[in-house]
Amino acid sequence: MPNRDNLIPLTERCKEDAKRIRQKGAHAANKARRKKANLKKTIETLLALELPDSKLKDQLKEMGIDPTLEQGLTMSVLLKAIQRGDHKALETVGKFVNQTDEKEQKARIKRIEAETEKIKAETARKDGTADKEHAHSQTVAIAEMINNPEAERVLADFLTPRKDEEKEGEGE
Repeated sequence: MPNRDNLIPLTERCKEDAKRIRQKGAHAANKARRKKANLKKTIETLLALELPDSKLKDQLKEMGIDPTLEQGLTMSVLLKAIQRGDHKALETVGKFVNQTDEKEQKARIKRIEAETEKIKAETARKDGTADKEHAHSQTVAIAEMINNPEAERVLADFLTPRKDEEKEGEGE
């Protein structure tokens, strides 16, 4: 019968049993991770769908906002929070709006660091202040950082003008 007396730490089990238990745990963790990722993709896909014909859809179009479920839900929650004076809901919306993807932030930082190192290395080479080994190690580090696909994607997104920025540029 299972109870606390029967619990044996992994460190006291034979290697085969410990390995089998760890594999079961890894399998369960991977399954949960995949399930969570699939749920996130499903929600993102559903939120990207266009709103059915409604007053809200017309309002969003008038404001120049894509009439997606995500935008409609955001506007609806925001309006209800304002009407009720619900500060917690407004704080939640504020956090959501200011929330940025951690991977994007890290990739941008890495890209900026790479560009800074590149400038330093070029300056050192021009000045003749850098020895060859240091310059080579900097060049290798820069190449590794620049070739990071996540950093490249973030930079491409950053350099691509958004629709609202294009409209501002045309109006000037």
